[in-house]
Amino acid sequence: MSNFKVIKIEQTNPYYDPDKAYDGGGYDQPKYTFLFRGIQGTFTDSSCGAFGMRYDLNWNGLIANYDDVGRDIDVYSDFDPDNSVHAELLHEIQQLTGYKVVTKYD
Repeated sequence: MSNFKVIKIEQTNPYYDPDKAYDGGGYDQPKYTFLFRGIQGTFTDSSCGAFGMRYDLNWNGLIANYDDVGRDIDVYSDFDPDNSVHAELLHEIQQLTGYKVVTKYD
């Protein structure tokens, strides 16, 4: 039995349009609400095509975020890849979204 379950997916871009998603502003920017080991968390993808990647992961008081939209790259993570629970969650997020979430060592 999996410790991970998606409970809700919301579109956060009110202008989402797959016909305009390639650098036209209609990017798919989902917010996933999930349960992992009985604790609710969220993963929000607010990436902007060729303009850059941006996401936030929040779970159990821990956060990870990555943002290379614009001139600077902002990276932060509380997640430890040597912690088996953290590694399991990051694997599940990568399976769901395709993103390899940053860890505190990145």
